[in-house]
Amino acid sequence: MREVLCRLDDNISLVISKQEKAVSKAGPASRKRSSFIGVSKNGHNWQALISVNKRKTYIGSYRSERDAAVAFDFYCILLHSFCAKTNFSYSKAEILDMIANYMSNDDEFKPELFAHN
Repeated sequence: MREVLCRLDDNISLVISKQEKAVSKAGPASRKRSSFIGVSKNGHNWQALISVNKRKTYIGSYRSERDAAVAFDFYCILLHSFCAKTNFSYSKAEILDMIANYMSNDDEFKPELFAHN
């Protein structure tokens, strides 16, 4: 993925566009439900889960809902490349920074370093 991104033109402003979370047809929203894809409340923390080979895989627990959403996005981008359905939009530079973050932290992604509005 990193090699492909490096070959892209630097003038490209957006590489991956965010995807809106589907609206639930069920009754009132649960307090555990997040407005982000792949995120749910677990006690006092927010957890991120991703489907890998039709099985939910735990990514981690985070203090903020937004950090869990960014963590989900990172692993979704790794798994699905440019077809990833993410919570936020990402530029080439942001994705390269995320990969560098992962590699420099002993293969652990630190989403708190990536603030999204």
